[in-house]
Parts: sequence; C-alpha cells; structure tokens
Amino acid sequence: MPTLNWLLKTSGLKNIKLLTSPTSLNTPISSVNVLDNPDVLKWFQRDELILTTGFVFKEHPEMMATSIKALKEAGCCALGIKVPRYFRTVPEELLQLATEYELPLLELPFFYSFSEIMHCVFRQVDKEAMPDAYPLFPTPAENHTNGFLQFLLSHSEYAPGKMRELCTFYGFPYQKGWVCLTIEIRALPAVHKNAVTQILQGLLAELDAQKLSIIPYEDENIFCAFFIFPNGYHALQAVKEVEAVAVRLRLRMQHVTKVPLPAGFSSYHTKITGIQQAFAESLQALHLPRSTERPTSYLHLLPLQIMGAVNPGDRHTLIDNLLQPLLAYDQAHDADLLATLESYLEQDGNVSATAKVLFLHRNTMISRLHKIKELLQMELNSSQEILLLKLALLARQFEQQALL
Repeated sequence: MPTLNWLLKTSGLKNIKLLTSPTSLNTPISSVNVLDNPDVLKWFQRDELILTTGFVFKEHPEMMATSIKALKEAGCCALGIKVPRYFRTVPEELLQLATEYELPLLELPFFYSFSEIMHCVFRQVDKEAMPDAYPLFPTPAENHTNGFLQFLLSHSEYAPGKMRELCTFYGFPYQKGWVCLTIEIRALPAVHKNAVTQILQGLLAELDAQKLSIIPYEDENIFCAFFIFPNGYHALQAVKEVEAVAVRLRLRMQHVTKVPLPAGFSSYHTKITGIQQAFAESLQALHLPRSTERPTSYLHLLPLQIMGAVNPGDRHTLIDNLLQPLLAYDQAHDADLLATLESYLEQDGNVSATAKVLFLHRNTMISRLHKIKELLQMELNSSQEILLLKLALLARQFEQQALL
C-alpha cells in the first residue's frame, strides 16, 4: 500500500509539502476523498487521504476544529489543502489543530487537480494490490470514460462518500442534474460500429454547450451518454430534450444501418445516488419491445411497472370487462380493432393523426371507430372510460410480456 513517504518522494507529484507530524511518513494511503462540504465528514474512512480547496473552512471557520478532530478519529492518513485557491498559505489555526491532534497536514500546489492526485494514488494502489483484485480504476493505458462505464456496469452499491470520490476521479459533475441515454449496438456488424459511434458523438457535439454538456461512454455492446443540465433545470423539460436528441440520433443512424438499435433514456436525477439509478433506468427502458421502434422513456415505463404490482385477478378483470369484446371480434374476423383503439388513445383521440399513423383513409378510421364504440358500448368521450381503457391495455401488455 502506498504511504505518505511514497506520495512526497516517489509518486512523481512535485512540491507537495508535509507541514505537521514529520514522523508519520510511513502512514499508509488506502484511498482518497474530498472535503467539499460539512456533510461528507461522516463518510471518511481509515487511511484515506483527504483533499480540500479550503473553501469549506473559509465559509465556515468554526469547522476547522471539528474537521481535524473528525479526521483523526476516523483514522484518516492526512489532510491536503490546496493553495492559494482560497488561502494564500495554510491557515495558522489549521496548523495548530493538526499539530495538536497529530494529523499530517499537506500543502498541495495549485497546478495539480484533485483528479490527477487521485489517479496517481489509485494507480499505485492497483499496482500493489493482489493480482486477482478487482481493478476499480483504469490504468493509464485504458480509456478514462470507459472506466466509468465499467463502474456503472458493476452494479455495486457505494456510500455517498465513495460515490463522490469516484465522480471526482472520473470527472462526473454530480452537483448538477442529468438524464442517461443508452443505445444498444451489440447487433451491429463490426464494420458499422465505428461509423455509428462517430455519428452519435458528432451529433452530441452539435448540441448547445451553453445549456447542457454531454459525457459519452461506450463499449462493444452499448453507447451511453449522460446529458448534464444546470442546477434547477425543469425535470420534464430535460427528459423531453433528451428524447428529441434520441429521435435525431435514430434518424441519422438509419443512413448507416438498417439493424434495429434499441434506445432507452432515464428520468431526471439530481442526487448522487441517482447516477447508477439513471443508467439502470435507461437499460430497463431499452429492453422494452417498443424501444426497437422508437427511443423509450423510463417515465413511460412506470405505469407498466405499477400495473405489475396490481393483483393478477384485477388485471384480468380489466381485460375481461373492457377489452374482451374487441379481442373476440378481432379473432373471429381477423381484424385489428384493439390495435386501432390503442393507437387512437395514444394520439389523444385525434382521428386524422391516428389514420396517418395506421396508414388508413380517414373514412376507414371513422368506420373502425364506430365499430369499436358499438362493441365496447362506450362513446370514448368520458375521462373515466378512457382511464379504464388505458389501464386495461396496460394490464394486457403486462400479461403478454410475462409470457415472453
């Protein structure tokens, strides 16, 4: 395991100074974390190197004593403060407290980012680890962003403190909001994968960088992009904007391949625990059958999931009471009135729009609609009736997927 002596003398990082506890050079460094707000103190662990810009002390000077005490009690190996970002030199009060509690205090030069220091430490930790240890962080030869994708795919659960550490290392702006879009490229011929990923990255680069930023990741099976929005952004608006981008991506990709590329996108998240959740949501939406026809929203998947929690008997009651006349008619006459009804409801009762979607003449659509109303004994003008029909269609969709 690397030590403070390694960090100061052989890590390759220059001008890091040990200001207190000169006899602590053999103190091990097992991990790195960042002190950026008062709440993170409870997440620190033994032998962690803690980095800070000092902003938290500038805004809350009373935190100096509580922080040093908490770091010592947690068994942290050292506190590194970056100068001259918020302090020209390390505050004298901080020096005295670190000396009193025998906590090593480091002065970090301004020209190193926290991610550079973290990368250097974690690389050494990996290097000294057992050969079969899980390589959580990439080596310099590996793609940095794909390491983050590997972390997401691991499905491991991390405490918020560890999540902040990982986000800092990989450069993920966890203080903002995000929506995750994932596209499956597994079925693409190898000759097309590069072309498609270039199109995807090219279109993402065209987006308004003033409003949002994009963090893309990829492997041989999926292309994934996190859309990062400013703080306070309207959640539903963010989801709609990602959907619009996903539709444009699909249109662009059709010029390269006819292979269906399922796509799913998450809801909007702002909490650090929502990073992995957003990725998981995009995968769930991606695996819906409809995702091969159009990008699928996790928000639109939620009603189906809610239907899954409904008593099976109630699902069958909805289907039998509301859809059975159409199911029987379709089977007897080789018709598709049920699909017509579903499209009609999806188009919010617009006859012309439904006819266009189903490639029907408007008069044919009107004729079908009269037959549907006759069979169901409904006029389809009551919000209560419409709600029940939509619930019945969801129940049938759930039952059909359960059979797959």
